[in-house]
Amino acid sequence: MLRFLPIAVLFACTDNQVGVRNDPPEVTILQPAANSAVPAGEPTSLRARVADAQTPADQLDLVLTSDIDGELDGTTVWADDEVTLAFDGLSLGAHTLELTAFDTSQASASDTVLVLAETNRAPTLTVLSPQDGVRYAAELPLSVQLTVADDFTPAGEIALAFTGISGLPTSADAGGSLIQTVNLAEGFVTLTATATDAHGLSTTVSATFEMVDGDGDNDGFVAEEFGGTDCDDEDDAVYLGADELCDGRDNDCDNISDEDTTDSATYYRDDDGDGQGDSAVTDVLCADTDGWVRNSDDCDDTDPLVYLGAAERCNGIDDDCDGSPDADELSDGDRDGSVTCADCDDTDDSFYPGAPEPCDGLDQSCSGFADDGGQCPCDVDWFGGHSYLFCDTPENWGNAGTACAAIPGYELVTISTPVENDFLESVTDTYTDVQWWTGFNDLDSFGTWTWDDGSTVSYVNWNTTNGEPNNLTGDEHCMELGWYTDGTWNDAYCGEVQNYVCEAEVGPTN
Repeated sequence: MLRFLPIAVLFACTDNQVGVRNDPPEVTILQPAANSAVPAGEPTSLRARVADAQTPADQLDLVLTSDIDGELDGTTVWADDEVTLAFDGLSLGAHTLELTAFDTSQASASDTVLVLAETNRAPTLTVLSPQDGVRYAAELPLSVQLTVADDFTPAGEIALAFTGISGLPTSADAGGSLIQTVNLAEGFVTLTATATDAHGLSTTVSATFEMVDGDGDNDGFVAEEFGGTDCDDEDDAVYLGADELCDGRDNDCDNISDEDTTDSATYYRDDDGDGQGDSAVTDVLCADTDGWVRNSDDCDDTDPLVYLGAAERCNGIDDDCDGSPDADELSDGDRDGSVTCADCDDTDDSFYPGAPEPCDGLDQSCSGFADDGGQCPCDVDWFGGHSYLFCDTPENWGNAGTACAAIPGYELVTISTPVENDFLESVTDTYTDVQWWTGFNDLDSFGTWTWDDGSTVSYVNWNTTNGEPNNLTGDEHCMELGWYTDGTWNDAYCGEVQNYVCEAEVGPTN
């Protein structure tokens, strides 16, 4: 029992026997904290603030008790109004400790705290690095890492001792962590670490590991398996920062192959597939790749007809990528609103795309076909750059010629080649059982057949099987188509009334 005696009792009286008031002491337990643990059976202390208005601290009588162990004996040390009471220890269990202070007048006050007296255990020690059985590169600093903890000794006060590696700290930080780098030579090493708490209990752990050559290819870079940057320690051309080559390998150890290679080339995007690339869209590639080309000559990569050297079209666009459209795409000689390249006759303002198309053997609308405007009196068809009128309003040969000539640009048809003859046969066969006048006749000289428009006779196709021309009735001087079904010619009486074919001698355009 902690007591300070004798107790001095003070009385102060006046002539009227009036007493002086005495206040009890003030007691506050500071440590241990409520519900904290202390080692059972080990020396323990309690710290409290104790004060009294009338009695000096060293004259106060202090009593410390446990609800399990009863009154506790020990020593006291004062520092101003704080006192530390040291006692032998507590038995296992949950103790309610009560500190009571008595002043010299026997006025008292007390405070209590609940503490847990537990069995003291050795510190917990864990070596995180190096690990047992692991190899480490001798070229790199080795990181020694461990953690330590104890139920009753602060982590920073646990003593550490090592064998196998010299120069390591003798304690961890306040959080119980120790990290220290060391440099070790190649060979096997056994690190033994011992942690001892304030009560002399200790824990020992060890790890045996090997320090090895971590640069097997001698390129100056440690292999990745040892924490280095060499992703292939068997090839001295492969390491972090090495030149990336076009070889399908990750030479510079950035987990990407063949990027930013030193032996690659610049390619240009070719989206329109015309074989020429867009100078604004580039990539560095190791080999030819679909959609990429080595040149940048395309001035419009959305149009496969626009590239360097392409044919200029009549569209006002720089198709050949020479810097501007051709001059005829910008000029209009006859001022009819159609540029030269689109105008089939830029000297005549009646010729332009979409112009009215009269029946005259000319192509005013620039469609490529004369008289396609529906203005002719007969059916129109085209062959070999000429336009033909198939007139199914029967006339004798003379009137047929007059009717053709009345249409500007037309005469009775002249047949110059076998293919032209085949064309005429194919069209006339679409009409039922009729014959057609042509311009072939021998009216000027019997037996001498000529074309009505004066063209040279370069081709004939008489039906020789029947002896044509045979002048069967004695007055057959005009040639007709359709008498024979095989496209051969027949001489006929010019006064017969039948269909006729007109031909414009001028081509499809002026």
